[in-house]
Amino acid sequence: MIAYAALAKDRIALIKPLWEALNRLHLEGSADFKEHFRRQTFERRIEKFQALPDDRLFVETAVDSGVIIGYVAATVSGDGTGEIDSIYIDGRYRARGVGSQLLERGLAWLAEKGCPQVHVGVAGGNEQAFGFYRRFGFYPRMTILARKGEGDRGGS
Repeated sequence: MIAYAALAKDRIALIKPLWEALNRLHLEGSADFKEHFRRQTFERRIEKFQALPDDRLFVETAVDSGVIIGYVAATVSGDGTGEIDSIYIDGRYRARGVGSQLLERGLAWLAEKGCPQVHVGVAGGNEQAFGFYRRFGFYPRMTILARKGEGDRGGS
């Protein structure tokens, strides 16, 4: 049976293997920014999370038999905008409702925080995720193009 539990900021390293799997997925799918994903590290990525006050970060995990098999990370920016920063489900658990449960939990937390807007970024090469997000009311509004090598510290 899959259980869901919030993860405190001081335990965020527990999602590192899943985040690294997500980064590999982005690396494999990226046509233009492979080097960005090669350079990206979990420690660098979570600097943003560590800098946030605890009430602006939500990390929820899905656990099966004591093993974390998925997570969602959501944040609230200074202007109150919510973001689904990262979500990943172990491939063996996809199409079983785990991702939907995690995303719903992240969205519920953002709603509790009163976020007037919620965004989710999808890395280039991962457009197949659009269908998943569409089920929750997310649609492509704008494509942001980035120049290679110019301050690209964003993450997955």
